[in-house]
Amino acid sequence: MTIEDQSSGIDPLRTTLARAYRAAAESRYLHRLHCVLLMLHGLSSAKVAAWFFHDETTVAGWRRRFERLGTQGLLDQERAGRPSLLDLEQLAELQRCLRRPPGESGFPTATKWQGKLVAAWLQRCYGLYLSLRQCQRLLRDAEKRDAPADARRRTPSRPPLPAATRDSARAIRRSATQP
Repeated sequence: MTIEDQSSGIDPLRTTLARAYRAAAESRYLHRLHCVLLMLHGLSSAKVAAWFFHDETTVAGWRRRFERLGTQGLLDQERAGRPSLLDLEQLAELQRCLRRPPGESGFPTATKWQGKLVAAWLQRCYGLYLSLRQCQRLLRDAEKRDAPADARRRTPSRPPLPAATRDSARAIRRSATQP
């Protein structure tokens, strides 16, 4: 394999790597550690950030945390945020409910779960009032969890450009390179 062949395969490899290190806390920690190691060997934070599709300030922040706290500074930190109104048991029950048709949960006329139905179910079962948007988010997250692993990994591909657009883009590139 030539260098040219290898360089054409770099972007898919970087994308695969990015997916892998975003998957789990330990992977993210190891990735940050690798990035800091590259910077300690003389690479700039801008270069490391570009290689791994990060913002330069993020990568520079990892280095500062490493210098201040050592490897512990590269671990995932607790994140602030509003606590969930649903406890883990309630969330698990909601997940089980969403796997069944709405008719089995007391909505005989509904054929598909929607945000309004999720809101009504939560109100009826737990007395919780969640916004429509939050219920839609819960529904989307449940659908993601139930999707097969290979379907979650697939990224939607862009449709090919129409021939007229491709040809005009080529013409623009040619005219830009001609003196």
